[in-house]
Amino acid sequence: MSGIEHATGRLAGDPIAASIGSMSEGPEAGTGRFRFIGPNPRDVRLHQSAVLLSLQALGQVTLGFDLSVAQILLSLGACAAIEISLRLWRERVMAWPASALLTGNGVALILRVPGTRHGDWWSLRGWWIFVGVAAVSLLSKYAIRRHGRHVFNPSNLGLVTAFVVLGSGRVDPQVLWWGDLDGGLASAVALIVLGGTVITGRLGLLQLAATFWAVFAALTAALAASGHCMTSPWHVGPVCGGSFWWTVALSPELLVFALFMITDPRTTPAGARHRLWFGTAVAVFAVLLMAPQTTEYATKVALLGSLTFTCALVPVISWLRRRSTVDVTHRTGAFPATAATIPMRVGLAALATMTVIGAIGLAGLPARPDRFTQRDLASADLPAPVLPAGFPAVLLDESVRTRASWYTQATAERRALDLVTDLELLADAAELGDLAAARNAAAGARLAEIEAQFAADAAAGQRTVVRYEVRAITAVMVRAPLSRQPSPEVGFEVVGTRSTTVLDTSTVPPTVRSTSHEPAKELWRVRASGQPDIPRFLIVGRGERWEAAS
Repeated sequence: MSGIEHATGRLAGDPIAASIGSMSEGPEAGTGRFRFIGPNPRDVRLHQSAVLLSLQALGQVTLGFDLSVAQILLSLGACAAIEISLRLWRERVMAWPASALLTGNGVALILRVPGTRHGDWWSLRGWWIFVGVAAVSLLSKYAIRRHGRHVFNPSNLGLVTAFVVLGSGRVDPQVLWWGDLDGGLASAVALIVLGGTVITGRLGLLQLAATFWAVFAALTAALAASGHCMTSPWHVGPVCGGSFWWTVALSPELLVFALFMITDPRTTPAGARHRLWFGTAVAVFAVLLMAPQTTEYATKVALLGSLTFTCALVPVISWLRRRSTVDVTHRTGAFPATAATIPMRVGLAALATMTVIGAIGLAGLPARPDRFTQRDLASADLPAPVLPAGFPAVLLDESVRTRASWYTQATAERRALDLVTDLELLADAAELGDLAAARNAAAGARLAEIEAQFAADAAAGQRTVVRYEVRAITAVMVRAPLSRQPSPEVGFEVVGTRSTTVLDTSTVPPTVRSTSHEPAKELWRVRASGQPDIPRFLIVGRGERWEAAS
């Protein structure tokens, strides 16, 4: 994920980066106007890419990543094509795009497009998002520079921009929880830790990564001790307290962030002491930004955004430090540290620590359990909804009573009513051919299925309308089919009749081509929309019973 430059001359004054630059040039060929530089087996960027690609392979084989091989290749290909083209144009050099492939790897490892299913190896869902984020990431390395160096970590800036601009409806960072501990997950963690330790050790940046994690873990523990909570698609109910700390501080995604993203020699300050301060600053900003967040999506964006924010501050701090050094030296002359200054420094450090912890406590007030549960519509204090006449009784399966004790009858009735309303809205949207209306009732995998159905119907000159007559509805524990990462969640088993009508759109108004009726027994997953203008739960996909899957 680093963006290490090729040209050794650009690395003057930075002995660590210069040593990397000396390894980065592979064999050259050509004596004319154009040169070819091949890959160098000693190039540390190749080793970083090898670790990340190995991690991607584990994700496809054992970890159940909701990411296709095609999406990975799109990210790699877009970055490589742009870097090769730019170097040909600017330097007349055809060079192995080591930095670009590292950026593409970083994008593909973290970026997800809702609706992509594990096992659909060649899915092109959201292809333009992967290409766009990869392009923004790589181009930022050339567009935003200071003193011959790029200011931001390329993949980090591209990912944060995408998550902020596109939102959770179109993109999502990789989940923090990668599944139950087994051989596959243990292999992934070992690969991240061992590979990252060796590589950052070679770069002289292992202390930076260790400092970041130590400060982050300590401040996150303080945040968790205050009762901080967040919602997550892989967990039944809020993730609070110790579970929150364990999930975030020991997440494989956090380890990737610490060992492969913040340790970019080109975007960290020069000098060991300044790099330790840099790691500390990233950790402090990460927890401060995470404190008020109540969803995993926002928590992950806050974590990634802390590096973007810190990188943006580095030039400002460097300028202020130079100004203050010049002013103080001019007025009083340079003054060395003495034993008398040590108590003052210890006191200032203690004051700074208490100030940061206090700021985290205040920032985290919106994510306390008492406020959190009400906003998540999980509080038993909220009144039960008024169900329409003829609405079937909503039952709670024993699995829900056992695994989700906070899930009340009123909660089940509210979400069941949303589910049935969504089914009706989707049928109306299909009958009118209004995809925008469908997006107000579905998200994730279900929305992807609906979009595919709309496209197929348009090509066939028809509209497929599916309506349900619901006779029984039960809250049950479900999980997403064909997915290893999400843990159980509360979904609904709907029993009734499914009627499918195919309309011929070649006539005005559309006429009925065919109608069929059949018994239906389907499991649905629902999730809060997360949008103020849609204050209810949306259908996000089909499910399978958790007991059967486990």
